[in-house]
Parts: sequence; structure tokens; C-alpha cells
Amino acid sequence: MDRSAVLNRAAWDRQATLLLPADRPSRPGRLEWTQYPGHGPGIDLLGDVSGRTVVEVGCGSADNLAALAAAGGHCTGIDLSPAQLERAAVRWGQQTMSLLCGDARTLLAEQPTAFDICVSIFGAIGHCPPEQLLPVITDALRPGGLLAFSVAHPRWLDAGHSHLLLADGTRVPVTRWTATPTGWIAAAQAAGLHVRTAIEIETPDGSGPCCLIVLAERPGSTTLASAPSSTAGRPAVVSPVPAAGRTGCPNRRTLPRARQPWPGPSRYPYDVTRRQPTTPRTPLSQIVRPEGPTW
Repeated sequence: MDRSAVLNRAAWDRQATLLLPADRPSRPGRLEWTQYPGHGPGIDLLGDVSGRTVVEVGCGSADNLAALAAAGGHCTGIDLSPAQLERAAVRWGQQTMSLLCGDARTLLAEQPTAFDICVSIFGAIGHCPPEQLLPVITDALRPGGLLAFSVAHPRWLDAGHSHLLLADGTRVPVTRWTATPTGWIAAAQAAGLHVRTAIEIETPDGSGPCCLIVLAERPGSTTLASAPSSTAGRPAVVSPVPAAGRTGCPNRRTLPRARQPWPGPSRYPYDVTRRQPTTPRTPLSQIVRPEGPTW
């Protein structure tokens, strides 16, 4: 395990240890793509998952995986944290799903062309090097298979985003990889995926974008559900999706916008961390940059 994986595993193990005593068997709820429960799209974004093989990388306590299993998906969850998977077993032991503990880069490499759908909802994508993970996901998908992932929008993150807020109010360091929508599009394309769309989701109070959802597919024949795409053959960046049907914020504070002006998708690609433009020939590791402690 590399240093970032060790750091992230320790953080989520500690969080899970704090939350585990309160966990009980639960009923699957709504598939949540954003930081705000009940806000944004749901499982319909993936189309009909019944009978599909689905893997979630960085499944955590498997709340979203349970929703996919309840919808008829043949589900596998992968997470680096054994304590998080212990929570998943307590909460969703009645659901039919497989839970694997380990590094997604290693476990997916052992299962080529095994899955119809791969999801990462604030999961492994964004918490390990994308130039290592995304090509492995591409290989694990069947031709025409769908990758759908959501990550925090750089405008939603504040200066403390290299730390995880724990249930007891303390903070522990984590490593994240951040980029603009065009940076994530470039990352997916570099891994051999065809990007259908990148959707910026607005906060419930309309104060700015909070997360980015990217839908991409492995080239090849497909019968999976369609998604918004550009008629010009380039990925569609929908910016932003307005809040609807809800006002106010959930039980967490609304983080301030980034201090630097948001450059927008026209400046492609843009390195969020270094705050300076790059060129399309810049290595992927310089487009999607790690955020975390200095080793």
C-alpha cells in the first residue's frame, strides 16, 4: 500500500470505529450522488440496473451499494477500510452483495471485463491516483460498460479539504485528488473511456456547485441506459444543475467558495491545485493533483 492509501485507510477506519456502535440493520434508501441527502439525481441516472453486474469502488458503509442491490443489481463493494466494511455488514447483512476489503487497483485488475457498471460516489476516485485507478476500471468494465462517479466540486472545497471531519468533531488528514470538470474529463479520456457528460450539481441553497458527476463508458457495443451527451461528439459539461424541490442545507455547514475565481470549462485543462494553466500534453498526474499533507 502506498502512503496515501495508508493515510486514508487510517482515517476511515477511525471514522467507522466511532460510528459502528450506533449501526443497526437498515432498509435501503435513495442512491445519493451528492453531499446533501435527498438532493440531486438518484438511481435513474444509471438506467435499469436489474440483472447488471455492479461494482462500487470505495463503497464505505455500502449505503449506496444497498440501494443498487435493492434495485436488482448484482453488486460488489470494494473498500480499503475493514472497519467500514464491518459497518456495511451490520447495516446491510440482509442484502445480497459481495464485500471485498483491499485496494481497488489490485482487486479490479484480477477481474477483467467483469462488470457492466462501476460507480464511485465520493469513493476511490478522488482518493487515489487517477492515472493508476481509471485504466484498471476501464479494463474491469465490459465493452459498453458504464463508469459513473461523483467528486466534490473544487468550488465547494475549503482550505481544510485535506482533512476528514470525524463524528467526534476532530479532524484527521486524508489525501484527495482534485480537478476541474475538464480535468476529470481529461483523466477519463486518458484511461480510454468515452465521456458522455459531466454534470455540475448546485447546492440546495443555490450558492454554487457542490459536486461533479461524470458518466463515461468503455468503447464497444452497449445496451446500457443513455445519458446526456454532446451532439458535436465532445463531452457535454452541464454547468450547473440548479437546485430543485429543496431549500436550506442539511445538518452540516455550507463550505465557502474557493478563494480563487473558478476558471470555467473553457480553460482546458486547468490545474486546480497549482492554480495555473497547463497544456493538453501535460501528464495526467499534473492535471488531477493530489491534495494532502506533505510527506
